[in-house]
Amino acid sequence: MEDTLLIGDRILVCKFMYGFKIPGTDIKVFDFHKPARGDVFVFIPPHERELHFIKRIVAVEGDTVYTKGKYLYVNGDKVEEGNYTKHLPTDKYRQDFPPFRSSEYLLRHKFPEDKPFIVPKGMVFAMGDNRDLSSDSRTWGPVEVDDIKGQAFMVLWSTANRPMKLWEVWKLVTNIRFNRIGKKIR
Repeated sequence: MEDTLLIGDRILVCKFMYGFKIPGTDIKVFDFHKPARGDVFVFIPPHERELHFIKRIVAVEGDTVYTKGKYLYVNGDKVEEGNYTKHLPTDKYRQDFPPFRSSEYLLRHKFPEDKPFIVPKGMVFAMGDNRDLSSDSRTWGPVEVDDIKGQAFMVLWSTANRPMKLWEVWKLVTNIRFNRIGKKIR
């Protein structure tokens, strides 16, 4: 999700934004806002049920989505995403983040380029803002709305991940990213 979110960001998530189910029932309450294109959300991914991921919703149920080159198309229209996405060549994959230790990981796309996919009922299509280095719905498929845990809306706290020695306590203050604290997630 870089640069929307950075390593070291602590975020606030509104857990009831999309409503919630009463345990043991199919009754959903407080579902005033449906998942919408552009929302940054936290969810349980279909392939790793013990984790929580954060991505951006790029398509909702009934939408037709596909990529062509570096561009995303929803319902046949090219999505203007310049405010939040970035593209990097695949030879620049991150060595310090386990899923991206090999470029082969990035090439295992379940949804090949230029092949339209219709998002099924009760699901959303999620993509990371760092499009070329993102494990997302292109790889593991759409996300069930019931697996959504909430909408991310603000950076509560942010610190840079700079190494420091034990006696360099003064660096704690210099690691704080004051310009990110309180920033709305768009």
